Amino acid sequence: MKDLLTLIKAHKDRPFFKVTHYIKIYERYFNSFRSKPINILEIGVFKGGSLQLWKAYFHEDSQIFGVDILPECKIFEEDRIKIFIGDQGNEQFLDDLIQQLPPIDIIIDDGGHTMQQQILTFEKYPALKSEAIYICEDCSSSYMVKYGGGRKKEGTFIEMMKDKIDELFRQTILTNGLKNTTFTDSTFGIHFYDSVVVIEKSPQVDPTLILKGGVLKSKDEHVKLSPKKLLELIQSSPLSLLKSINLDDQQLDKIAAIREKYHLVDLLTDTQPIAFDTTYLSFFEEAKKELTKEQLQRFEVLLNNILVNSNELFP
Repeated sequence: MKDLLTLIKAHKDRPFFKVTHYIKIYERYFNSFRSKPINILEIGVFKGGSLQLWKAYFHEDSQIFGVDILPECKIFEEDRIKIFIGDQGNEQFLDDLIQQLPPIDIIIDDGGHTMQQQILTFEKYPALKSEAIYICEDCSSSYMVKYGGGRKKEGTFIEMMKDKIDELFRQTILTNGLKNTTFTDSTFGIHFYDSVVVIEKSPQVDPTLILKGGVLKSKDEHVKLSPKKLLELIQSSPLSLLKSINLDDQQLDKIAAIREKYHLVDLLTDTQPIAFDTTYLSFFEEAKKELTKEQLQRFEVLLNNILVNSNELFP
């Protein structure tokens, strides 16, 4: 399969414009979609050349869709290329468009570049397939007055994307008692480039930790850490960690009994080196049975943070 730059250099049909560094961005995020038929939507048709480029680049059974506000762009339709005429700044048009299209794998917003158009179009992000790419091009318009932009101006596409960064941090959201959003649950990452924002859509689950190669050793081979050093890393003890997720008195009593069963001392008062070994994990596993679903969710995040932060001290 020919790479994108080779196809661009060989293109002799309808014209298109592509900023040079965009090509590398396309290759980075589109390459994994080339081996199978997909549905791609590009907003902003111009002379139709870009749609022809995607037709040549992606699988031969892929369907290419374009949107433009100019009726004359309809003449650029051809086999596997269908064009819809309408304003991406019109929510009813976008809703009707979604109903007419198959599920979309890739959206490229290269349309009118106004804040209303870019933001309104992104609001349809949930309509993409669960594994998809959303690209907004020419985001420099967020800094241009004529498009409704301005540096750090509230209500621009770029400022909205900056806010979306907060929604990616699943562990932080949960440990602060906040709720995951639909965007949190469906998005793997946001990537910022000069004038381009790429959003990777992929279902997310609560984070877990893969432990390999001596990160945790058996009880007989445990690695000893001073209480001070461990407290600097985890800021808690087995019991105080659980207290941080708001247990009631009955839960605390039951978990305290489990703690005694495993002969665990409170790190906040212990003056001897302790072993962060499988005994702690056994205690946590049994203690988790006393937690509510919401408490359990927050606890899993906290425990994963402990293991990740302690990892550097283990050989």
